[in-house]
Amino acid sequence: MQRNLHEQLLQKPEIGVINFDNVRTDSSGRARIIRTGFLESFITNSEIVLSSATSRPPLRTANKFVVLLNTNEGSLSIDLLNRSLPIRLEAKGDLTERITRVKGVLGGDVKHEWLPANQQKIEAELWGMIDHWIKQGKPLDTTVKHPMGPWAATIGGILMVNGFSDFLANYSTTTALADPIREALGILAFNAGTEFLRPGELANVAVAQGLGKTLLPGVDQKNEAACRMAMGKALAPFIGETFRARTATEQMTYRLKRQQARFHGMPPHFRYAFEEISRVPVTDDALCGLVLEDEYARPDVTDCTPEDVDLNQYEPAVLPQ
Repeated sequence: MQRNLHEQLLQKPEIGVINFDNVRTDSSGRARIIRTGFLESFITNSEIVLSSATSRPPLRTANKFVVLLNTNEGSLSIDLLNRSLPIRLEAKGDLTERITRVKGVLGGDVKHEWLPANQQKIEAELWGMIDHWIKQGKPLDTTVKHPMGPWAATIGGILMVNGFSDFLANYSTTTALADPIREALGILAFNAGTEFLRPGELANVAVAQGLGKTLLPGVDQKNEAACRMAMGKALAPFIGETFRARTATEQMTYRLKRQQARFHGMPPHFRYAFEEISRVPVTDDALCGLVLEDEYARPDVTDCTPEDVDLNQYEPAVLPQ
């Protein structure tokens, strides 16, 4: 990847957008996380330096590039996720019918016809927004929260003076859906209840819910001591942060808390709890995610015994000879 990118940038120095299309985890399908140290460094450094062991000349240039990455499998590593802006595309309805309708409205294919034909108009609109922002004194939107603070405040300011507010308002939600660890902690919160539990108890819940590979990576799930230590390390960086889970009808938000006390008269020790801070109905435009089964919505089968059921209705019919 680095060699191909080096060659293309040498041949076309005017390139401003780099698109990594249909990125995959690996050929074997065993990996779940997409990670690359080269790409993490490329999108973070202010200056790009590419060199090659072959005869190609080295490349040194300012980092002016917009990097796009799309994938249908796996999840981005936490380092890539913190350096990016996740965009979730949730297609609804009949896609063939939608594409046909859009072509009819726009008078042609969006990608290959409409966008090229209207490129100058779109660019003029964007430059007009930037010009208006400059004339307003280049205000920054200091309310935007993102690891890349200066970028977020600048783009938020441009949008703000042009009438577009709430830039990145749903960033925490989309990040949680794109981050497998946060998604797993949301599932853990949903199933752990609101009482303070020991790390070992939460590890047992995680294993029972199939979250062991995500929250306890590389740990023998039969080793209780190792699971207890791994769970404590997994939870520590997220104290005070919020996580979401949803059922078919409701979306819950939890906050992770840690407390040291003499629980049940025992010597002082740490326990963790997921405090439920909100529960709201799921709307039609809610972000997609794993839909969990509410225990209160499950059918009660505990009192169902063979005596309560007419098993004769399930006997096969006797066919004539």
